[in-house]
Amino acid sequence: MIIPSHLPYSYLTMPAIACYNKFAVFKAKSCADSRDICEVVGNVCRKKEVGCNIMKKAFLSSLCSALVIPGLGQILNREIKKGVFILLGVLVLLALGVVRLYQMINAVLQNLPINRLDPENVMAGLKAQDYSFLWILMFVFVCLWLYSVLDAYITGQKMDQQ
Repeated sequence: MIIPSHLPYSYLTMPAIACYNKFAVFKAKSCADSRDICEVVGNVCRKKEVGCNIMKKAFLSSLCSALVIPGLGQILNREIKKGVFILLGVLVLLALGVVRLYQMINAVLQNLPINRLDPENVMAGLKAQDYSFLWILMFVFVCLWLYSVLDAYITGQKMDQQ
């Protein structure tokens, strides 16, 4: 069926029109239902190239790894194993940090007598603790986070070019 190009979108009510581009297939009941992403070219309903509302993989995956949780960008890029390993690494680092903080606070509270549990004494005890392990954990987390963001961006760019 040939679609007249002079008719507005509301007259185009072909069932199950598919709008194709190199990344995905958009299905709509008509071009009128998907006019924000489709346009009629000849007798084919295609994705608009200008003003497209679809976010590119490189930007979306790196944004998810940076702002949501490291490893999510890899999962969005269909690198499930890599994303799960990064996510597990972040969770292990978080668990180690919480355990170490608990040990530090517990050691301070056990060394103080009950009648001296005022905030100033507790803070003085916490300031005397060794924080080197927590700094190492933070450094490893930042390196893992940066790797996740950069890897998601580079992989997303490769997927966008295909």
